[in-house]
Amino acid sequence: MAPRVQRARRDQQGPQGPAGPGTVNGNTNYLGKFTGATTMGNAMIQDNGTSVAINYPLQATSQLFVYRQQQTATGDGQSSIYGYRDRNSQNTGASYGQNGSNTGVTGMSFWGDDYSFGVGGWNYNDFSRTGGVIGAEINGQYWGSLGYKAASTVTYGVYGSNAMGSGTGRGLTAEQQGAGGGFVGGMIGSWSRGEVMGAVSSGEMFASYNLGPVYNSGYSADLLPAPSRGAGERAPAYAVTSPELKVYDSGLGELTGESVFVPFSATFVDMLGDKPVVTLTPIGAPAQLYLKSVSVDGFTVVATSPQSGLSFNWIAVGNRVDAAATRSLPKEVSQASFDTQLRNFMGNEGDTRNVSTPMWWDGQQLRFDAPPSKPRVETTLPQQ
Repeated sequence: MAPRVQRARRDQQGPQGPAGPGTVNGNTNYLGKFTGATTMGNAMIQDNGTSVAINYPLQATSQLFVYRQQQTATGDGQSSIYGYRDRNSQNTGASYGQNGSNTGVTGMSFWGDDYSFGVGGWNYNDFSRTGGVIGAEINGQYWGSLGYKAASTVTYGVYGSNAMGSGTGRGLTAEQQGAGGGFVGGMIGSWSRGEVMGAVSSGEMFASYNLGPVYNSGYSADLLPAPSRGAGERAPAYAVTSPELKVYDSGLGELTGESVFVPFSATFVDMLGDKPVVTLTPIGAPAQLYLKSVSVDGFTVVATSPQSGLSFNWIAVGNRVDAAATRSLPKEVSQASFDTQLRNFMGNEGDTRNVSTPMWWDGQQLRFDAPPSKPRVETTLPQQ
């Protein structure tokens, strides 16, 4: 565990002492408060003309510093500062910007200097189910946290949940609503990079669904049970690949007489764009067979001499029905350097020795140089 910075302790307020009738007894920089009907002493607030502190010594680094030591007996829901927003009638915001949204607490950083933020939340995360920042529906039905430490003690930069909180009733048999996370980007929706695993997804209906072509810089494999390898072992079943968009089927046929028509399944027919290429292989003994005809519905097998109970294997391969709509491989993706450029783009901001490469779309192509700067929209302070 990393060494911990010593946590500050609240100093004691200055002595107030007994005060006589009509006596003001306090300390420098403390705001006064009535301690009796006619006496005054120190309030919890200090003000030296530069900084203000509540229940804590003045801090030169903060305009306002508030300290509260939580009393466990008081219960949950405690906070050092509570910003409560209300309104007398519906007040619809205009945008997601500072001056277009209505918030309980607003944090605004006028300059976007390095390592500067509008709102910051930090936590030692001593225990689990804790984080630096949380945003949630009032009853916690759906929520997200920054700098989160889960019950498993696994730490997350960002963690969001919109699932049923109970361990029972999950799955497709129970009502489910909402999404755990959503990302919208002008150039790329989201990316993930892990030193060991890039991404893992799971779902009762399906694990993932892609709207649009999918390109893999590698191979795809299904993991199937392999009892011959040992209990609980699995083996990879690699996907069949082709330079064109193809679909294939196979089966077992039997010839009784001179010819037989072998129909394709309705599913295979629906997937075919035109008539396929069919290959035959007799089983058991050599035989002279040939294809009399092939169509999108099936094929006819003929023997040069009458046969009785001759079995044969067949394989049919054809263009997929949507092959004509296949997009050409984007030129950026076809470049051997594309993988390296993507890895450089997916940088680790915690690594201060290396800087990730920018990536942007100029309207016609992907570029990996610095994008043009957007004009800065100046904002003004609220009127006093």
